[in-house]
Amino acid sequence: MKYIFLSLCLLLSIPAFPVIAEESIEMEFEELPDTVKKTVLERLSPEDIRKIEEVLVNNYLKYKIESTKTVGPDEYIDIDLTVDSRGKVIHEDIFKTSGDLSTSFPDSDELDEESEKPDPAVDSTPEQDQDQP
Repeated sequence: MKYIFLSLCLLLSIPAFPVIAEESIEMEFEELPDTVKKTVLERLSPEDIRKIEEVLVNNYLKYKIESTKTVGPDEYIDIDLTVDSRGKVIHEDIFKTSGDLSTSFPDSDELDEESEKPDPAVDSTPEQDQDQP
């Protein structure tokens, strides 16, 4: 009985799910494999690339590329691209940003003026029950 209990404790102490180990290294565009470079150059310009990471997850190698492209005054396109070691695109996110983020909120004076105006859709006085004496 003692050995069954110890065997059961040992068996239950082993995790039932695989352990995911992720390693990440920042790198330069020139260090990418040729197949990955080709795929990246089809979508991005090297001068728009901000960051490249080589990521190894459970012996699966992939590359995460972050870029920002200026398309006009105060207009940008952020592209996050993930490519495997064979040059196949795994994931691609495209975000468009316009305007300067520091001026995207109204000034405090504008907020005060708007907050002073009553909203006609909202009645600020509570209704009293007509049946009360």
